Amino acid sequence: LMNDATGLVAFKFSLAAVAAGGGFVAREAAGEFLLLALGGAALGLVVAWLVGRARDLLRATGDAEPTVEITCSLFTPYAAYLAADALGLSAIMAVVCAG
Repeated sequence: LMNDATGLVAFKFSLAAVAAGGGFVAREAAGEFLLLALGGAALGLVVAWLVGRARDLLRATGDAEPTVEITCSLFTPYAAYLAADALGLSAIMAVVCAG
């Protein structure tokens, strides 16, 4: 999945390069690529950690029901995607790393 996610981010930059014509600078694109990819990955890890801590808290208080845990598991990739998209980071990388 990580390969697919980085490929989609690279594809986004390829489209931007075609649209920009002669204004494409490889060094700037590489820096922005790293920022988007690593930022999305880091955000995905943070979201997964926060959801994991919330699940641990539920288990510690005895409120962990299977439906709640399943809902948290299904909620995690959506939360990572929406957070990364709102911050302008790679949402795909965030989802992969949150998984």
